Formats: sequence, C-alpha cells, structure tokens
Amino acid sequence: MSGDTKLLSEYVNFIERKEIEIIRGLWNIMIVANRFEVDVDHILAQFETEPSNLHKQKGNEIYNDQNTADQHVSLLYELAQYYLYRGHYEKGFRYLFNGMEISAIIKEPCNRIAAMKRFTTIAFESLKQIES
Repeated sequence: MSGDTKLLSEYVNFIERKEIEIIRGLWNIMIVANRFEVDVDHILAQFETEPSNLHKQKGNEIYNDQNTADQHVSLLYELAQYYLYRGHYEKGFRYLFNGMEISAIIKEPCNRIAAMKRFTTIAFESLKQIES
C-alpha cells in the first residue's frame, strides 16, 4: 500500500479473513493514513476492539513473539498519531500511553528507547497543535 486508497477496501477484506494479519494489516493502514492524511475512521470502526483486546490479554501471552509485540506497539503509536493529529486527544493519548506500557513490558532496551522517542515526538507535536 502506497497511498492508493482504491485498494484499501480489498486490503481490509483480506485482513478480515486472516485473523493473524489484523495487527500487521492495521499497522500498514495506519502508516498510509498518517503519511497521506487519509481518513480511515470507517476502517477503524470495523476493527475497534482489536488493538485494545490484544492489550488486555492475560499475562504476557502476546509478547512471546517479539515481532508481534513490536508490530502491536507500532500500531498503537500510529493510532495515537492518527487520533492526536485529528484532535481526538483523549483517544490519541490513550493509545500513546498503551504503547508506552507495552514497551515497558517488552524486555528489549532498544524498544524502550524507541518507544520513549516516539512518545516524546508525538506528545510534543500534539501539544504544539493544541496550543495553536
């Protein structure tokens, strides 16, 4: 996906059929949405429970696979950026804090540093937007 929104509905149909692709698929969609300022609210409504359901699973069962955990954290930051830049601050900061929380659970120092960098960047940009 490179900003061509014509393929978006086909891509959504694909990830709906393959549960294992939902996190990666939503992450890709959010990257495109943020980069090309595409409104994907209708898509997020379809998958509204996915990011939060993964976050609330018991224990660390979703964090066994480092790639899945990294993708989940990246998805949360993309969602935070999407909502914050659209003025939905409560939702955006909730995703931002969830991403920080999961980054703290993941035992990779590089992830925590990257998470802190993302957090401060997104938070700073959002605060600038609120002030203007």
